[in-house]
Amino acid sequence: MTQGFYAVAVLGNGLWTAQVQASIYRLALLARVGRLNECEVKMEQAHRPRPVLLAVDDDADDRAKIEHELYDRYGRSYRIVCEASAEAGMSTLETLRAAGEEVAVVLADLWMPKMTGPEFLAHVRRIFPTAKRALLVPRGDPSVRE
Repeated sequence: MTQGFYAVAVLGNGLWTAQVQASIYRLALLARVGRLNECEVKMEQAHRPRPVLLAVDDDADDRAKIEHELYDRYGRSYRIVCEASAEAGMSTLETLRAAGEEVAVVLADLWMPKMTGPEFLAHVRRIFPTAKRALLVPRGDPSVRE
């Protein structure tokens, strides 16, 4: 899979910058065979999609708190996506799968209308088998043994 990179190379006395469509391996190969006579080559990926961290909670206040906390802690490394229902979460996951996106973590509220958290996470496992999955359980919920 080729990705866009910005390459910066020092060539003799001048600085050369170009956007190239190549993998890191190809740029290293060009440097090795002398097509880039660089003193230093620095590459920065032009567009690197971050993996998705999806949280699903039907309570608006809880969802806002979860989104805020996740964004503060993981927003630099992950795209934080929060949905208000299991149906919206499934739609988002299908869209992400169709786009070839990576889903790293899915969090689901234990009790949601129409589908419980464990049922939702079972569907997630079929769509994104490598995604980590966890239930969001309210503190002191008597239906859950800690």
